Amino acid sequence: MAGEHERAVALLPDPAVAGGAPQWTVQIHGVRARVLLNAGQERQAREEFARMRELLQTIPGAARFDGVVAGGSSRLMLDEALLVLADEAYMKVAENAVREAAEPDMILYFDPFSARSVRRNAGMVFAHRGRIDEAEQQFQTGLEWCQRERCPVEAGRCRQGLADVAERRGNTAEALQHLDRAGELFQQHGAKLYLDQVIAKKVQLQGIASGDIRTSIDSVAAIVHSEQPDLSPHAAPDGTVTMLFTDIQDSVAITERLGDQRWMELLRSHNAIVREQVQRHQGHEVKSWGDAFMVVFANPRRALQCAVEIQRAMARHNESAEEAVRVRIGLHTGEAVQEADPDGRADFYGRHVNLTSRIANQATGGEILVSSLLKEQTESGGDFAFGEERQVTLKGLSGTQRVFSVGWEP
Repeated sequence: MAGEHERAVALLPDPAVAGGAPQWTVQIHGVRARVLLNAGQERQAREEFARMRELLQTIPGAARFDGVVAGGSSRLMLDEALLVLADEAYMKVAENAVREAAEPDMILYFDPFSARSVRRNAGMVFAHRGRIDEAEQQFQTGLEWCQRERCPVEAGRCRQGLADVAERRGNTAEALQHLDRAGELFQQHGAKLYLDQVIAKKVQLQGIASGDIRTSIDSVAAIVHSEQPDLSPHAAPDGTVTMLFTDIQDSVAITERLGDQRWMELLRSHNAIVREQVQRHQGHEVKSWGDAFMVVFANPRRALQCAVEIQRAMARHNESAEEAVRVRIGLHTGEAVQEADPDGRADFYGRHVNLTSRIANQATGGEILVSSLLKEQTESGGDFAFGEERQVTLKGLSGTQRVFSVGWEP
């Protein structure tokens, strides 16, 4: 759930040791298939799924259709891997089986772990089989159960199901609302695996090409572009707002080198440093995603000073850290958009937010880059050291843009 795939694979039980009775070994193979698939090991996942199906044939009383078995416990263990690994025959049996499992009185026969997911599992199967009304009913019932019993991550997954239903009906706005609320739950409770799914789906629904998402800064910009939050409460008296984007250089390589657990420890330290400086300089965190942040300020000088102090704080942290972290920061100032002006809002996010994120992507680790407009607004005090002008071409923006590096060393 936390997206720590390497650790999850290492923790998988050995069926030969932990199995015993066939019904328990079936569940172990199902879990192994799910974890391996999420870890990107599809061939191994399919092998586990095949072993699971072989064992299912030996269990008396299991649901069958034309000789095919799809036991309930195996479906629950497979969870999101079910729709990838199962063939048409298996799904046909699963559809018949979940009808009985989804009956109101049947919930009493499930243990608490299974009870919180049996409704969503039924909804997932119904949706896959094109039975949208039945799927919606199961997802909604599951959501109500999870909210009552305080199962926040599972509640978020039910909202993912409701988003799928809304999308199939052509209601993109409703789908995005469910995804927003699911994403909040996943982020709050560290469910990175499912948060990644929410982000990918939101980007797809907003029509943002996956090829445009190359860095975590791009992900944050895409999310903010889709949500288009009202930034006018955080604007200066003249109606402008200063935006700051930041992320860690080479974060993917660092994650691969450290492993998921050590990367998460490093990420928590990095995020704490960024948030401390944002709060100290009266910034407002619009969105964070992984190692990337979008922050806005009413005062451009405070924004630039925040960027300087983030770099200095990271430098101090690196002096004693096992793994040095180098962050990239980009800043720009644009006119904030009023709530009642949707056309202007779209233009603001299409140009100013994109410009800021592209500038940040141009920066190297340990560098602060600013737009020419931000430089003009902050250079009169003489307390910031700007480098030579650079002409850069930014994807999605016409012409070249003038950017300047900012010195931050004490």
